[in-house]
Amino acid sequence: MDPAASYPPHKTARWAIMVLSVLGFFLSMDVTLTTLLIEPMKHDMVLTDVEIGLLQGTAFGLAFGLASLPLGRAIDRANRVTLLKLGLIVWMVSMGATALAGSVATLMLSRIALGFVYALLIPSALSIISDLYPPERRSVATSLFAVGQASGQAFGILAGG
Repeated sequence: MDPAASYPPHKTARWAIMVLSVLGFFLSMDVTLTTLLIEPMKHDMVLTDVEIGLLQGTAFGLAFGLASLPLGRAIDRANRVTLLKLGLIVWMVSMGATALAGSVATLMLSRIALGFVYALLIPSALSIISDLYPPERRSVATSLFAVGQASGQAFGILAGG
């Protein structure tokens, strides 16, 4: 049996990598924009330097770090696409909460949620890529996903600046 026959058609795989790259783009842009807009938020909400530090690094980084292993395990055991869809819902709610935040607590919870979603996106995407592409084609697919993330960061810096 041809090993390539066990993978979906190229059109399906290309569509999926495009969707994953776009998700990586927007999530990275969201992380970058929030960081760049912290000064106006600091001024509008009268945030202290400690609160800024918690919002910029600690909330997101701690959530990302603590969620990575359990979410990675969940991704291995459950339907990755369904988990990714749930993560996108959490992300959209988090974005809305960030935009409407009137308190540090709301901003903190939004950043924590964003850390969880980021911890979900990366292993989900890599796992989905391994299901879509044979080993000799995974490097390019993984690179396209990474380009989506890097482009999102670049665009976030450009738009936020």
